[in-house]
Amino acid sequence: MHRVPIECSSWWAEKLRRANNLLCDSCKKRVATVHYTEVVGGNVTDLHLCAECADRKGLVKPLSKSKFVVADFLAGLAEGLDADELEKETQIRCKTCNLSYAEFRRGGKLGCADCYPSFAGRLDPLLRRIHGSTRHTGKLILKTGAKAELKRELDGIQKRLKAAIRDENFEDAASLRDRMRAIHESLGSKDTDDAKS
Repeated sequence: MHRVPIECSSWWAEKLRRANNLLCDSCKKRVATVHYTEVVGGNVTDLHLCAECADRKGLVKPLSKSKFVVADFLAGLAEGLDADELEKETQIRCKTCNLSYAEFRRGGKLGCADCYPSFAGRLDPLLRRIHGSTRHTGKLILKTGAKAELKRELDGIQKRLKAAIRDENFEDAASLRDRMRAIHESLGSKDTDDAKS
């Protein structure tokens, strides 16, 4: 059995209400903010529920109470691995702290700074999935040269955005667009037309 609960933000719920006047399938009174899909033996059941009815049925946790736990995320990724792949993960170890990649996946924490290069081949795709990048780019205080660096970064993001759109990789395109908007805001740019193209 495969269950996929999705809770919409209030903004999205309002947008759905306006677009479709989608009411809760259970109470028929409130706007449906939870889309619940259940697949059992190839049969698909879709329910559109308000938050109260979904909570009463125990289908979702409120977003404010849920926590993203890296260890749970990593454990979920490991479910699809075969025995040979899991064995390889126990053999890959950091030379400094002796942490295995399998231990990292279970605990969600690296042992030392040398774990990054030791597990780089496996961490890069993981970091890209979680954060959208393998390089941390925090907020900058715009000093001399910082604006030029941000503009260079914008050029690179623009190229990656066009490639993502061309390849129909819309999730990456959306995160790149958001990053471009954040850079435009930090530059104090009122013109974000470049970010939309």
